[in-house]
Amino acid sequence: MKRRFLPALRGIFGDWAYYSCLMSLTELSARVTFAKEIHKSKELSALIQRELKRTRAKEIAEYLQNNPERFFNSLVVAGI
Repeated sequence: MKRRFLPALRGIFGDWAYYSCLMSLTELSARVTFAKEIHKSKELSALIQRELKRTRAKEIAEYLQNNPERFFNSLVVAGI
């Protein structure tokens, strides 16, 4: 995958440094995977990421596709 640099704001929260940026859903889906696809430990993956309910995923997709004035919340993504 081609390396890409994104303009971002850097913040500090306790001991954590974080970055906030904008990314299209197409780019997000190409660059981000679920925790269970990275970690072999099911317990660790469960701690890192809450389970995605398939019915909720369908509702969210329909909302994003059918509402021109849509808004999608922030995602927290850990880099490796």
